[in-house]
Amino acid sequence: MSKKNGTETTDEKALAVIDFNPINNVPDKAPAPQMDLTNPNLSYDDVLPSNYFSMEELEIWLEERNAESRILTVTGCTMEYVYDPEKGETTGEWKPCLSFAETATMLVINKTRGMQLKKLTGSPFLKDWIKVGAIAIKPGIANGKAQIVITAAAKTYTGQEIDDMFSYG
Repeated sequence: MSKKNGTETTDEKALAVIDFNPINNVPDKAPAPQMDLTNPNLSYDDVLPSNYFSMEELEIWLEERNAESRILTVTGCTMEYVYDPEKGETTGEWKPCLSFAETATMLVINKTRGMQLKKLTGSPFLKDWIKVGAIAIKPGIANGKAQIVITAAAKTYTGQEIDDMFSYG
């Protein structure tokens, strides 16, 4: 504390307490949280994950990291019933969706992205798309519409591969 003009003031700032454990009673039958509540670095993406990539969320992710694209490793392709919750469940369609090693968020494959995967893999078969490995996704224009586009991920080289490229022996 310090004194100014005869009155005491506090120079200390209030400390915010971060505690992700509930303060209200939790029902016995409530499912266990699907996140680590002891992690002080819980983010919006951790507590409110999206099932599918959206253009807006991808743009925010890229801006936060000052990145041009997001590199993801394809681990699977499933058929999912995709619908807009605001329009109702009956408005949906079955669509192929890619899953990734780096995130639980899936990428819905529309006709444009299907053509991009067909070109990348040289195959129209979904079973071959999961063998593509790493891909880059980014906002772009395809078929005259702004949407998430898929491109080949830039090749990264191991130290040994670099040495082999520059060895003269």
